[in-house]
Amino acid sequence: LTWTTGAFFLKQEYGFPTPARIYGDAFGPGVTVRVGDLGETTSYALYAQTSFDIAPRLRGTLGGRINRDEIDADGLTAIEIEGLGTVQSTTQHEDKTFDKFTYRAALDFKATDDTLLYASVSRGTKAGLFNFATFDPTPIKPEVLDAYEVGFKSELMERRMRLSGAVFYYDYKNPQVQTQQPSGVTRLSNAKAARIRGVELEAGMAVTSDLSV
Repeated sequence: LTWTTGAFFLKQEYGFPTPARIYGDAFGPGVTVRVGDLGETTSYALYAQTSFDIAPRLRGTLGGRINRDEIDADGLTAIEIEGLGTVQSTTQHEDKTFDKFTYRAALDFKATDDTLLYASVSRGTKAGLFNFATFDPTPIKPEVLDAYEVGFKSELMERRMRLSGAVFYYDYKNPQVQTQQPSGVTRLSNAKAARIRGVELEAGMAVTSDLSV
């Protein structure tokens, strides 16, 4: 039995402390939009993972992680019209906390001394956030990925050649995607779902002691 446990902490600040000016026909002739944003993210996590023998050639792995992301955001939007100056100025403060549990479970079977078969299921997440540049008080939801994979790893020709392959299926919930706005600003939004299916095969060989392909 082997195990690992620990904690994670991160605090970061970001944004546009000096308001940027955006020009363009999308706002109308003589109209300028000033935008400035400041954000702060504080992230905490506790995690643990253990690996253990189930049978002489069969080994299992279980792991989990508790994640919390606290996001504070301030946004400024001001509209200026040539000859009139600032005609509208808006400041907003929003905060949001995202809690997610992620995990991994795997089985490894040593079919021979040179061949390993495995299967795994895991969940990962990308933290939610707010759109900056032009501040949007509606938060972007966390992206969640459920991954399923089965495969093998082998060594052949007296371990001079390595051959591995896998079949995988990725199921995304609330994927975060970029969209281009008429003003030219790129913004993030959540799509409903996405799925990826695939097969992977990889081979490598030591031709000589100094050459590998």
